Amino acid sequence: MIMLGFVPHPNLGTIPFFANIPLRTGYVGEMRWGLLNDIRRLDKKRLTMTVQRFVALANEKSEDAVPDYSFLRLSIDPVQKQVVTDTFSLEGRKNSGFMFRCRIWAGNA
Repeated sequence: MIMLGFVPHPNLGTIPFFANIPLRTGYVGEMRWGLLNDIRRLDKKRLTMTVQRFVALANEKSEDAVPDYSFLRLSIDPVQKQVVTDTFSLEGRKNSGFMFRCRIWAGNA
């Protein structure tokens, strides 16, 4: 029986080691034995969201609280928006180009 799947190159995991990255942080079970020097246990009940897990890796190991993070918001500069609209002649084109293709892909055409 032949099983096809993604087989990572054995040298890809050694890049951080040979790049002389001094602090290599990760969770136990990430299949990077010998490469991590700051190994942490993942508490899935405490860190329920992926973003919390990544932010927790950026904090000190001793911090036990659920990490606080800010939600990102997209802001559009009205002056820059008008420059782009004029440059590409987009005035009055509600569903043009990239955004229209995204809506079709998402099923919201």
